[in-house]
Amino acid sequence: MEKTPDQLAAETIKDPKLRDLYSGVHDLPYQTIIKGQKLLKEDKEIDRFAVLQAIQRSAEVIVQDIGEHGDANIIEYGNHDLKYFKDLKEDFKSQADKCKIKTDVFKKYFETSYKASGMDLEKTYWYKNYKY
Repeated sequence: MEKTPDQLAAETIKDPKLRDLYSGVHDLPYQTIIKGQKLLKEDKEIDRFAVLQAIQRSAEVIVQDIGEHGDANIIEYGNHDLKYFKDLKEDFKSQADKCKIKTDVFKKYFETSYKASGMDLEKTYWYKNYKY
């Protein structure tokens, strides 16, 4: 079975916990959010900024999915509605903004994923607006 661009990008992450977390950002976004929240609570040594960004991106993926397909897939997301994930995204973005140490785990992951998928990274909204 061929690996997805996200899986290939996650393999570049050295920390095994972050690698596991990032491997599902796009393919299993709700599970990634749950795993990320658990890591933040239980692992005081984890790269908080990288976890917050993974959760934020996963919430964005779900917001896009619900926006495109309505409530058709909502059962996959713990029966939470669009507002829940929009609020979650903003909450974790706010927490990431407050982090004193800003690592580049997410940036490298995202760049690798886009390049592996053959997309033009420099034309993406994310690339043009990434501020960390």
